Parts: sequence; C-alpha cells; structure tokens
Amino acid sequence: MKSLKTSWSDRWWLWQPGAQHGYRLHYLRTRIGTTGAGRLRLFGMKEQVRIEPHYLGSVAYFMFLRRFESVKWEIHEHFVKQTYRNRTVILGANGVLPLTVPVNFKNHTPFKDVKVDWSQRWHLAHWRSIESSYAKSPYFDFFASDYQSVLFSKSNFLLDLCRDMMTICLKHLQIDMKIELTDHYDKQTAGNEMDARSLIHPKKRLDHNFNLTFTSYFQNFGKEFVPNLSILDLLFAVGLEASRYLQRDSESNEHL
Repeated sequence: MKSLKTSWSDRWWLWQPGAQHGYRLHYLRTRIGTTGAGRLRLFGMKEQVRIEPHYLGSVAYFMFLRRFESVKWEIHEHFVKQTYRNRTVILGANGVLPLTVPVNFKNHTPFKDVKVDWSQRWHLAHWRSIESSYAKSPYFDFFASDYQSVLFSKSNFLLDLCRDMMTICLKHLQIDMKIELTDHYDKQTAGNEMDARSLIHPKKRLDHNFNLTFTSYFQNFGKEFVPNLSILDLLFAVGLEASRYLQRDSESNEHL
C-alpha cells in the first residue's frame, strides 16, 4: 500500500520531560513574523502521531493533526463499529446528519482489510445529502466535484476511500503533511510518537481530551453555530481560508 507523502514546513518541536507521565506535550508560544498580528507558534514534544483514518474527518481531527510533523495511520488494529472510521457528520435542514459508509467485516478484521459494501447505493444517498446541505454554500462549486469523484469511484476497501478523501482534503486545505501507514500493530507507540488512537470518537466528549474552542463561521442552517462537523462544512463555508481557521484555533489552544 502506498503512503501519502508530502513535505512539511513551518513547524518546530521541543522535547520536554514530564514529571508524572514520562514525556508530556509541552507548548511554548512565541511571536513570529514582522507584522503586528503577533501570530503564535506551537512547540510540541512529539514529532509524530499515530491515529486511525477517518472518513471525511472532523474539524478537530484536522486541527489536531496539524500539530505534528507526520502522521501514522493505524491500519492493523481491529475495525471498530460506530466510530469515525466510516462515519462523518454534516449539517442539514433538519439538523446534524450522520453519514455512514456500510462495510463488510468479521470479528477481528484489521482496518486495512475492511471492504466497502457496494450492495447498497449509499454513495448516492451521501451525495444527495451533501448537495442538499451545501449546494448554496459559497465554495461548494469550487470543491464539490473532487469529493463526488471519489465517492463515485467505488473504492473496494475502506482504507482506499479514506485515503483518497484525505488526499483531497489536504489539497483543499493547502496542508503539506506526511502520512504513513503502519506495517504491523503495536500496543504501545515509540517514544517520539503520540498515541491518539480512538481519541476522537463519536461517543466521547471531545473536551475530555482537548481544550478547544471553535470560532463560529456562517452555516446554511440553524440559528446557533454547530461546531466540529465534517471538514466539508468548513471548506464549503470559507474556502481556502479554512487552513487559516484550523491554524488559528489550533494554536490558540492546548492539548491536555
């Protein structure tokens, strides 16, 4: 299997020993640039993060991954149902709408071997939902066809679907990031690698693991802002400014 490999720049990292938990994530904030904006740069101890692939990951997923030099996708652990591995969440006229990719797997099937169930016409339902939710968004016409192409390409494996979607997301977010795939399962990660597997989970409150605030932006439906939806919600709303949004909100918060 091929890995997603791009270059990475504009990020430095620092090792900082922790008193109780070995090495802990430590941040230093310093002003950079010559303008009066005073943008803050994060310094983190871990160079790499190990995390499972997500299907059209959430805003928090991308906000979190930006903090690392490289990402290692865990593809050898057993597939877990009712997670973001095959699910994303968008905002429609009737509120929050989960979109789930049906899959075929048995107990203890590694993620890399999970197949997409094409006996169902789920891709048509997903695209109709995305289109009805975001067709009137300012940047839908700029980005939509790329995601439609991936959906209708009928990837055999869930990994391929997630990887193709991730490639498009990173392109639209203008993020240079190196993504590797695990070649075996490790119960514990290496010293320079943060273990974030199942850290972002639909059944876990995000603020148990993160201290994040999400700056509001215009959404097509609802009177109140709904944070941390699929990255599509942000991209279709603000376009290429999405990258700055992720950086600003990521660097104004600390991981606990």
